[in-house]
Amino acid sequence: MDQADLDCLLPDMSERHVARGNILIGQGSPVETVAFLASALVVNTVTFKDGRTAETFDMGTEGVTGLAAFLADAPCAWGVEVRSAGTVYEISAAALRRRSEASPALRRRLAVLSNDYQAQASLAVACTASRIRRMTM
Repeated sequence: MDQADLDCLLPDMSERHVARGNILIGQGSPVETVAFLASALVVNTVTFKDGRTAETFDMGTEGVTGLAAFLADAPCAWGVEVRSAGTVYEISAAALRRRSEASPALRRRLAVLSNDYQAQASLAVACTASRIRRMTM
């Protein structure tokens, strides 16, 4: 993110310590707060109707929670849970949306980051499917 965008966002951001197991975004919930991960690690989870839960993606520092859902202004199809305690910088989705609408550079950076996350998740699924296929042959 460029310095001008960061300078505009900082007054709306707050630093927060998050503990292991904290839910940052509930599955099916709107993204009301976006967290930029500083030292915390999070996992995206999907809970099935029968109560089983699967971790679909883990995100380390420099990650942004709920980004695809935020960009789509849609409910988050997954949950976001803290895997390792640490620090996040939070901003309301409304404040981030206002700034991203005013800054094509920020909007582009968020879109590129979301695309990177989708590529990482797709590669993880492909690797898992490949391993399962080899195990059943």
